[in-house]
Amino acid sequence: MNPKVIVDDQLLAKYRTLLDEEENAFNMAEHFFEEGNRRGFEEQLERLALASGKKNLLIEQLGGPKTLITLR
Repeated sequence: MNPKVIVDDQLLAKYRTLLDEEENAFNMAEHFFEEGNRRGFEEQLERLALASGKKNLLIEQLGGPKTLITLR
């Protein structure tokens, strides 16, 4: 684990992309749920799980949520 992480524009852009992926999958799952489209809902839940997993993996690679972060 890296005890000190420098947050730059590239890292923020990557994290923002992962957040957007997660949010889009959630919104689509909600939409399909409201329509009663079970297949679409389940597909979006899978996308949501994958997006959340990628985001959590990035956080862990950076040392976890309690890592000391230095803003640049």
